[in-house]
This record gives sequence, C-alpha cells and structure tokens, in this order.
Amino acid sequence: LDIYPTLAQLTNIPTGNTQDGNSLLPLLQDQSAPWPNAAFTLWQMHGEQNHFAVVDQRYRLIRYADGTEELYDHEQDPHEWHNIVNKDSYQDIRKDLVGKINDYNKRLSPH
Repeated sequence: LDIYPTLAQLTNIPTGNTQDGNSLLPLLQDQSAPWPNAAFTLWQMHGEQNHFAVVDQRYRLIRYADGTEELYDHEQDPHEWHNIVNKDSYQDIRKDLVGKINDYNKRLSPH
C-alpha cells in the first residue's frame, strides 16, 4: 500500500486523498526518522481467514482467527522467543495494537 504514495511523492504526482498507505520517502531519506505508522500482515492458513499481525517500531502483535494472540517486544526479544501477551505490564500496548488491527479491519470492510 505504501509503494504508490511513495512513487507519487517522488515524481510529484498529485494523489489527493484517494489512496491508502503512506509515503516511505521520509524513511528512504533517513532510516532513523520517526515512523508513527504500523505495518500490517493478513494471511490465510489452512483455509481460515483473519490471521493478522501488526508491527510498530518496537512491538509485534499476532492475532489468529481463533482469537489467540502473541505479543513480542523487539527491543528486548528481537527473535520473538518470549510471548508477553499475558504480562500485565504490556496490556496497554496490547490494547493499542488491537485497536490498530480493528481500525485496519474497518478500512478493509466494504461500506
């Protein structure tokens, strides 16, 4: 979703508000630039739908179709070996990422 807005910005093509995604140009110009946007993955496994992952600059939340979840802190656990989804100290982060998944689902749903 981010390739079109990036190319449009690089080539000065006006897009209006018709496209999804965000231009990656700030990150191409400076890899350490702050990036408030999350990355989403939606996939199917064994014919089931609605497996989601959302990644921000530090955390990854995975939600499977059956409702189970995994949460990883990439700063502390870059290889995702320790699922912290049930730790009380991470519940606000989990809620924030779940909200991003819900917002993303709303954008995908036909209106």
